[in-house]
Amino acid sequence: MECAAAGVILKTISNAGKVVIVDLTKGELGSFGSEHTRSKEAEEASKKPGLFGR
Repeated sequence: MECAAAGVILKTISNAGKVVIVDLTKGELGSFGSEHTRSKEAEEASKKPGLFGR
């Protein structure tokens, strides 16, 4: 998820909107951490209240 979208996501959730996050890649080319670590972090983030799906 793009960090810059956090404000829009939080505002949408606070207004009882539905938020679905779509990951277009697994972060294979990311410069921090491993693909495995990013996958685990994404899985944990999906459990946050207010997210409709991932």
